Amino acid sequence: WGAYVLVESVDAEFLARVAPEATTGAVPYLFEYRWTRSYGLDYLGEDPLAYADLFEPRTHDAESAEVLYGPLRELTRQVEDAPDEDLESAVGAYLDLDQFVRAAAIENFVADIDGLLGSWGMNNFYLYRTTTSTRARLVPWEKDSAFNDARHRTVDPLRTRRSRPTRHWDTRSRLTARPSPGICARARRSMPSL
Repeated sequence: WGAYVLVESVDAEFLARVAPEATTGAVPYLFEYRWTRSYGLDYLGEDPLAYADLFEPRTHDAESAEVLYGPLRELTRQVEDAPDEDLESAVGAYLDLDQFVRAAAIENFVADIDGLLGSWGMNNFYLYRTTTSTRARLVPWEKDSAFNDARHRTVDPLRTRRSRPTRHWDTRSRLTARPSPGICARARRSMPSL
């Protein structure tokens, strides 16, 4: 008797099943995001180890910090520094934007206050990339806060506008506050039934 939860581990075996393209050849780089503070893909500087407390490697943990975290550093640099007209191509080299937009839309729909664009910054996701690419994909994780508050909006116009004048771009403001026509088109292509 009772309620039970079955949770599948996010590991190389999981990726082989749900993302076979990630496991052709070598085991992909897999990172578990660890919430330690409010964070929104902020650029943390040149030292790749600055990302180690946020992104824990689940594979390839013996690799150098540059190999592990260099692409994450470049992703955050592009989120923060790329000119608006180049944002999609610059960030798209390091993050699957179609998937990011789908994940953000779904989390918004289910009012997830503790997810990718949650109330306290990013949380509850994994990132993976193949050994032959710098482009990361998301694996959403732990949706126990979904449907918690129907009034919750992951894309909060007041919060996102506040950061724009300071040029401090977090994922909410830079990728979703006033999305470019290209990002809007990605959303329409990715979710035609929504």
